[in-house]
Amino acid sequence: MSTNWISTVGRPNSKLAIIIGEIPDSEIIKESESHLGGVLWLCENVERPNDLIPPSVQCLSPHESQPALSRRITDFIALDYQDIPCVKVSPSVAGCKAYSDTLDLLISKIEVISRARRTRQATGFDRQYLVFQNMPGYLLSRVPTDWSSLGKNCFALVVGAGPSLDVTLPIFQAGFPRPIIIACDSALSALLKLGIAPDFLISIDPHKSFESCSREDLSPGIAILSSQSHPSWARQWGEKARYLSGRVLTEDWLATKGVSKTNILAANNAGLTALSFAHSLSPSLIITIGMDLSSGLHHGDRYAENTGRTHIQVHAEHYHTIPGNFEKTVKTPFFADWEETSKLSLDISRQCPIFNLTDRGAVLEGATLVHPDDSAHLKQAVSESILPFSPDAGKLSLKKQISGIGLEQVLATLLSCCDQVWLSADKYNLGSQAKGMLYELFKDSDLSSLLGDFSFVTMPWLQKESVDEQKLESAVSALRKITCALEDAVLKCRPSKRFVINQILSTGQ
Repeated sequence: MSTNWISTVGRPNSKLAIIIGEIPDSEIIKESESHLGGVLWLCENVERPNDLIPPSVQCLSPHESQPALSRRITDFIALDYQDIPCVKVSPSVAGCKAYSDTLDLLISKIEVISRARRTRQATGFDRQYLVFQNMPGYLLSRVPTDWSSLGKNCFALVVGAGPSLDVTLPIFQAGFPRPIIIACDSALSALLKLGIAPDFLISIDPHKSFESCSREDLSPGIAILSSQSHPSWARQWGEKARYLSGRVLTEDWLATKGVSKTNILAANNAGLTALSFAHSLSPSLIITIGMDLSSGLHHGDRYAENTGRTHIQVHAEHYHTIPGNFEKTVKTPFFADWEETSKLSLDISRQCPIFNLTDRGAVLEGATLVHPDDSAHLKQAVSESILPFSPDAGKLSLKKQISGIGLEQVLATLLSCCDQVWLSADKYNLGSQAKGMLYELFKDSDLSSLLGDFSFVTMPWLQKESVDEQKLESAVSALRKITCALEDAVLKCRPSKRFVINQILSTGQ
């Protein structure tokens, strides 16, 4: 007799299934036969004596810790990069808080992973193009470990762009000792309007340009970028740009070639990265402003008026209910961003005090909440115990880079990979042979790793029996474009004349 599920979400023919709640062993065996990639069964009895249950069924207790549950769920979903698992909820979960909490966690995880996969599928080629465009900066100007003591005895001000910034930013025009100011890109205009220059400006969004965040042709402080940042920021800041490593496949490839990652990594958004970067400078305390992480009073509000970005509204179909600062709960379409930021805030607060100065928004775990009406007390407490930040030009000019023979070895390997692509492109024609060309390239795991998001998007297509010929041709066209970008990046790294001559001789050009 089949289970009468409370709910079933996802494609029924998915390779993976997640079963929540108790069902008969005979039913779980049927589920394993229907989902050949595996079944994750969240159930009370994780020690199953029935030898008929196949090894493809993983049992997980809903009473496990949140980190353990999160890790196991994430690992299971990663078993199939093409489809999200089918999720089925048994009637046995009704009224059980452990199952309810686990279901909430599962929904949020699926939402985050689905969004990341959709983004990669939709923008993978463009992102890989940006990675190669930013390659010179990443190789030659990464964030140095020497900055880890910049904030000693000072405080860091992390500036987000939420609606509360209109109220809180003016408070820092006077009365506080000089902070290290770490601002998100969207807050730049607001700072410049009040004559406040950030020491560090964080921008990691591939689609957010400098021009969309500022009408003034200014480049204050140091721009902290990622290898997927919009190139306009690097153009504007020039030698004052530094790069953070991130969860980027090409950077993983570079790390195997001797280009070590930065100690701190770029996260999913500018606010989260700004908070993490602030902590890496070892300040005595951190104050956050404009970090609302909720949908504002009118739900569509995302940015403060002083940012000049209020025309950008949130249009979400689903809002999550999360803990509020001055209300019991608030609504947000940014659940994953809030969850990650709140967790990071809690982790940092165990080592460094965090004060969240706001009159609205979502709770940041571990942070001490301060209303703007009480900011005078905060000013007094900070002024009595904190020294003003004094920028050290010499230290700020430092950068992590690869140079000399090490750089030229990496550049030679990059050019060799470019040659592989061109040789394969010459060997095959487009149309029906495009698939063969991509197959040949992806046989080389080293090359496919270098191609990063391009490979991530394209490889699943090759596993299907029937592939849209036009789609494959567009992939080959994109591959030519990103390969040209990689060749340009090598030249922009300013290799020695000896290197250039050797490359010309080796290729016979």
